[in-house]
Amino acid sequence: CTELSCNTTDINTELLQKFEIDLKVRNLSKGTIYHYVAESYKFLNYINKSCLETTKDDVLFYFSYIQTQDYKANTQYNIRKWTKAFFTWLYENEYIARSPFDKVHLSRKEDIHKVTLTDIEVETLRDSCTSNKEIAIIDTLNSTGLRVSELAHLRINDVDFLNKSIEVYSQKTKKYRTVYLDAKALKHIQDYRKELDNKGIHSDYLFLGRTNNKINQTAIQNIIHKLSHKSKINKKITVHTFRKTFASRMFRLGMEAASVSKLLGHASVETTVKNYVDIDKDELKNEYRKLNS
Repeated sequence: CTELSCNTTDINTELLQKFEIDLKVRNLSKGTIYHYVAESYKFLNYINKSCLETTKDDVLFYFSYIQTQDYKANTQYNIRKWTKAFFTWLYENEYIARSPFDKVHLSRKEDIHKVTLTDIEVETLRDSCTSNKEIAIIDTLNSTGLRVSELAHLRINDVDFLNKSIEVYSQKTKKYRTVYLDAKALKHIQDYRKELDNKGIHSDYLFLGRTNNKINQTAIQNIIHKLSHKSKINKKITVHTFRKTFASRMFRLGMEAASVSKLLGHASVETTVKNYVDIDKDELKNEYRKLNS
């Protein structure tokens, strides 16, 4: 039994390592790779079987267990997606004849209420800022809809002050795109950098942390959390909230969905419309009446 268990562990580990290498070759982000591999490992560890001998019943057994845990429906959906991907890879590489996930019908992903900020709420957050860095970060997020990882990695040379734009490299998509700064964002970035220059602080990175090194993602989220708490806005506000607010505002102002998608760095327009654009019911009613008047 010990030998069998050891062999099972070895084959699972070996194939998970090959799966991970394949994901790296595809140039997926570290976070994405982690979820795919870690959740597949948890699944195999729970059923205590070789991935080559996993059955449909094992899948149902595991996800009936997952449903008893304190996971939200969307988290359960993602766990299934990440785990299923490993068995799809096994099938595509001819390690198994068919995926045990075939014909397994599990709960669907719930529609998430898109939390966005009103113009007044954005101004309230801006009023809560107590430093040039804070207001520069708020205005940059509001103007561009950047991901938190993208904001953290920005360098001063990425900013074209003349054309009011930023050349962004996404760690997630491994692609470059251009986003644009409004007058507020441009001014407060300049004020923040001038302050650093006056203090004799020089860095290639646009935003710095407490030790004057590149700011990290947690520090950015902490700034947003602090300002959210201080402003007493009754919403859960994160960097992603600004991203959704930006998308909804652009769409509301008349920008085509494809253009909004390109500014956000999405691979598909469907992702933008489904997960980021929030259209108010009153706006839908007004649009409908315009078209049918």
